[in-house]
Formats: sequence, structure tokens, C-alpha cells
Amino acid sequence: MITKQVQTLMQITGLSLQGLVQSGLVDEVVIEYKVTFNGLNKLDEFLRSQHSKSSKRSKRLATAK
Repeated sequence: MITKQVQTLMQITGLSLQGLVQSGLVDEVVIEYKVTFNGLNKLDEFLRSQHSKSSKRSKRLATAK
């Protein structure tokens, strides 16, 4: 679950969660998820997408080992 404030921001702005983060309206993981498998999966996907953008170099290092 995304917090009520974030849901409201998403409705008002029409932005996705990632859009809100990119626009600076929401800090990266001040996003609260309830501890459900669905929430954890979404959080995991979100973090992976952020990570993959920022570090292609570390992936190359990891595959070289």
C-alpha cells in the first residue's frame, strides 16, 4: 500500500509513483508499504529500476567475478 498522502498526490498530479520521485515531490523511499507480499514486490521492482539506472558499471563488475 502506498500512503494516503502519496496516493492523493498521484491523483492530483496524474503522475506515477516513479514520476513523483523523479519530480522531487516525494523522497525516494519515504514511501511506506505495508508488509504484504504485493507491497514488497512493488518496492523491490521500484528499487531495482532505480538501481539499474544508476549502476550499469557495478553489474559489469559483478559479472566479471
